[in-house]
Amino acid sequence: MKKSILKSLENWTTAGIITDAQRESIISFEESRSGSIRTRWALYGFLILGVSVVGIGIISLIAANWDDIPGSVKIFIDFMILLGIAFMVLRLDRREKDILYDTALSFFALLVLASIGLISQVLHTGGELYLALFFWTAVIFPLSLFSKKGFLPYLWTAGFLGALMAWSVSDTSWWQRIGDDDEAIIALGLMLPFLCLFSSSLMERVVLLRLHSQAFIRWALAGFLGLVFFTDVYLSQDEVDFSVKVLAPAGLFILCYMAALFSETKKTLKEKVTVLVMIIIAILPYIPLILSGDTDASRTGNEFYGALYSIIMLLFAGALFIIRDNRRLFNAMTFLAGIRFLVVYFQVFEDLASTGFGLIFSGMIIIGVSLLWFRQRDRLELLFRKITGAESHDGTE
Repeated sequence: MKKSILKSLENWTTAGIITDAQRESIISFEESRSGSIRTRWALYGFLILGVSVVGIGIISLIAANWDDIPGSVKIFIDFMILLGIAFMVLRLDRREKDILYDTALSFFALLVLASIGLISQVLHTGGELYLALFFWTAVIFPLSLFSKKGFLPYLWTAGFLGALMAWSVSDTSWWQRIGDDDEAIIALGLMLPFLCLFSSSLMERVVLLRLHSQAFIRWALAGFLGLVFFTDVYLSQDEVDFSVKVLAPAGLFILCYMAALFSETKKTLKEKVTVLVMIIIAILPYIPLILSGDTDASRTGNEFYGALYSIIMLLFAGALFIIRDNRRLFNAMTFLAGIRFLVVYFQVFEDLASTGFGLIFSGMIIIGVSLLWFRQRDRLELLFRKITGAESHDGTE
C-alpha cells in the first residue's frame, strides 16, 4: 500500500473515526486486492508472450515446408485457423474470461495481418506495405472496440502509425514528389505528438473509443520525447538542416489539436494554458526557418541552447502531469531533466571526465545528483503543486 494511505488510516484511527480492527481489515483488503491485480497483469503478460511464441513456432514449422505446400492448401489452413480462433474468442467472451479473451482476440488480429500477407503472396496481388497495414487496421478496428483489457487498441494504434510511416517513405507519398525519405521521417516525427494528441482528444469524447484515446496519449508522450530530443540536436548542431515544408504537417495538427483542446470542457484552464505554453516553446526554435522559407536561415548550433530547451520542456511536462495528478510521469520528467543536467556537465568537462580522477569525480556527481533527486522528489512535487496551484491528492495514476 502507498504510504499516504497508511498515514491517512493512522490519522483516522487516532481521531477515532475508525477502530484498530477496521484499520487492519482495510489494510488486509487493499494488500490482497493489489496483489491480485499484479498477479492478473503478470498472467496476462505471460499469456501474450506464450501466444506469440506459439505463433512464431507455427510460422517456423510452415516456413520449413513452405515450397511443398500448394497455395490453395495454405489459404484453406489459414482460414480454418482463423475460424478456430474466432470460435474460441466467442466462447471466452460468454464465459467472461477477460484475460484469456483479450489474449485470443489479439492473437486473432495478428493472424489477420499474417493472412493478408499470405493471400498477397499466393495470389501475387502485389501492393505496398502501407496498403496492407491500412487495410489491416480497417479490418480489425471493429474488433478493437470489444477489447476488455486494452491491448488490442494499443496494437491498433501502433499499426495505424506504422502504416502512416510506411506511406511516408513509399514512392507514392507526397514527400517523394517534393522531398526525400529523410525529410519524410523528420516531418512525421515532428507531427507525431500533435497527431496523437488530436486523435486522442477526438476519441475521448466517444465512450467506445476511450481505450484508443488512452493508447494515442501514450504514443503522444513517446512522440513528445522524440520531439524534444530532435530539437535539442537541431539547436546543438550546425549541420542539421531541412526545408521549411517539413514543418507543414506539424503546423496543421497543432492547429487542429488546439481547436479540439479549447473546445473541451473536462480539462481545466491551467491544463490548457500549460499545453499552450509548451506548444509555443516547441515552435520557437523553428521560427527563423519559418521566416526564411528555406534552409539558408542563419543558425549557429549551441549545445547549451539545446540543453536549455530540453530542460524547460521537460519541466513544463512535469508541471502538466502535476496538474493531472500523475506522480509517476512527473517523477519521470524531472528525472530526465536531471539527466540532461548531467549531460551538460559532461559536455563542459569533457577532457576532465576522460581521466581517472575525472571519472571518479563524475561518478560521484552522478551518485550525488541521483540521491538528491530521490530524496527531494516529494518536496519538488510539492513545489510544483504550489506553482501550478494543483490540489494534492492521495491517489496517483
